[in-house]
Amino acid sequence: MYNMFGVKYRILVSSGELSAIFISYLILLLYLSRVIGAVKISSVSVPSRINSSSTEPVKLDCVFEFDSSEKNLADHELVIQWKLNKSMLLYQWISNKPPFINNTVKNRIDSTYKILPGTKPTNMPLTFTTRSIDLTGHYTCKVATFRGEDSEERLMQAFVPMDEINFYYILDSDTNTLNIICRAERIYPRPSLHLFINEKSLMILEINTLEKENHLYDINATYTVPLDNLTSKTTFNCTINLPQVNYSDSKILYYSKAGSENYSNNSSSLLTRSNPSGIGPQNTYNFNLLLLTTIIAIYQITKTTNYKKVL
Repeated sequence: MYNMFGVKYRILVSSGELSAIFISYLILLLYLSRVIGAVKISSVSVPSRINSSSTEPVKLDCVFEFDSSEKNLADHELVIQWKLNKSMLLYQWISNKPPFINNTVKNRIDSTYKILPGTKPTNMPLTFTTRSIDLTGHYTCKVATFRGEDSEERLMQAFVPMDEINFYYILDSDTNTLNIICRAERIYPRPSLHLFINEKSLMILEINTLEKENHLYDINATYTVPLDNLTSKTTFNCTINLPQVNYSDSKILYYSKAGSENYSNNSSSLLTRSNPSGIGPQNTYNFNLLLLTTIIAIYQITKTTNYKKVL
């Protein structure tokens, strides 16, 4: 009989069912004894993003601890692993055995870290001496003994920023339009591009993104706007983003209908079809001033020479 909230129940269980329940209970206790308390990872340090253009090494670390039942660790089998994307074993350390390093990264992993025989390690670093975009992935640190195991996973995203954004416009006097071009090359991961006119985003925009054989990306966009739609002074902005790593870069151009203030906030080149000679109003003014100054100087020299002859 079983009494619950004042209500009596009769539970009918056969001896076979009791044996099955008892065995299941023992299996659960055995599993818990292996998982809980034997070894626990305290922290895993993996950079969330790395610039592949940098020459600095990439350092990962896994810190762990053992409970009091693992005092004689030298007498137990200890296994420490670093894996990439769950399946690729990069590094493995086993007590009293030489470490294993995957051949694909053997020349890129610092193997100078040593654990002395019979000592009780508390961490396992993994250092890449060189960087590349193929380091992107989920890294798992796993620590296991005979009594239990623990593991932690972290994501690391490599990126290649743009060296330069080429942003310029071409003034077409035949069609009375302005062709705006923005492009960047050799970027990773897949970028996005946005154009703005006077801080207003262009929603209808044709963007071309090309993935190369080395998995780097080129991106470019072209937009044509009638000059009648522009204000007396117009600001253009091209922004290229790498959303996966929260990275962006931008460039700004200014266009003035007066023709004397066409410049950029950086080294972007400006092309124009309406003034191929490159001589604008300011250059014409400077030329006329120089010519006038030269004429006055020649006149003064001539006048002085004639005065001396008279004397």
